[in-house]
Amino acid sequence: MSDQTTSEVGYPSGEPFPSGPNKRMLAIAAVVAVVAVAIAGIVAVSAGGDNKKSSTATTVGAESTTSSLETTTSEATTTTEEATTTTEFMAPFTMPNVVDLPLVEALAALKDAGFEGEPEIVESKSPSKTPGIVLEQSPEAETEEVIAVTLTVSALPDQTFLADVGATQGEYDTGVATVKGDIYTHGVWQNNCWNCSEQETTFTLSQRYTEFSGRVGVADEFASGSVIQVEIFDQDNKSLFKANVKVGVVADFSIDVSSVIQLKLVSISITAQRRPNGYVVWADPVLIAKK
Repeated sequence: MSDQTTSEVGYPSGEPFPSGPNKRMLAIAAVVAVVAVAIAGIVAVSAGGDNKKSSTATTVGAESTTSSLETTTSEATTTTEEATTTTEFMAPFTMPNVVDLPLVEALAALKDAGFEGEPEIVESKSPSKTPGIVLEQSPEAETEEVIAVTLTVSALPDQTFLADVGATQGEYDTGVATVKGDIYTHGVWQNNCWNCSEQETTFTLSQRYTEFSGRVGVADEFASGSVIQVEIFDQDNKSLFKANVKVGVVADFSIDVSSVIQLKLVSISITAQRRPNGYVVWADPVLIAKK
């Protein structure tokens, strides 16, 4: 066989090209190499696609996170604006000192300071304290930007103001009155004048109480010089208490009412000036309940 000098694909020119079995093996090797290169190309393209997808997902996630942050920021801004609006509506003020003041004066002081709401009132029952006095306040005096107030007010244990019981007979009024310079918030008033008849007001107790106590006098604007006789009776017209009062002169009382079914308060002018007089004030009288 003569030497072959023709060039085959992938074989150097000028070199003898193998023949027979060697030629077939070389051809198979060439085909395997081509297939390997093709597979490598496909894998590379697939990897590139996956990386592109991952990159796209990451971008979308970042955009979603940014959108979420923007939404949260927007909501926070809205909440802040709403809180600011509420604060301005409540009109904050500086807390005055109202401890040791009667409740009526404390409420007036809060109003003068700019408080437009209603304070929370907490009763502290103590037999040694005058009823209706502010014992504690929250917040403390001089606290700024106040929008809520709590006052602790003294009260007798298991007490009921006579003004809250309600009369079953007779004319009367209830409310705030000043007697000898002191303010009372649960007074029972009886109108008296120079030509008025005896004033009687009856309350039904039904033996539910043990003690009836308080103070009686005339309102500070009452006509000076007039003297009023005051008296307390039970259902049998038995006198339980009697005194004379006038402007600047008061009488304290504390009586046993364990067996009293009906309690009658009576007042009448003794020496009245010939002009309108005003009110006799049973100043914050209280009933102590049976246990």
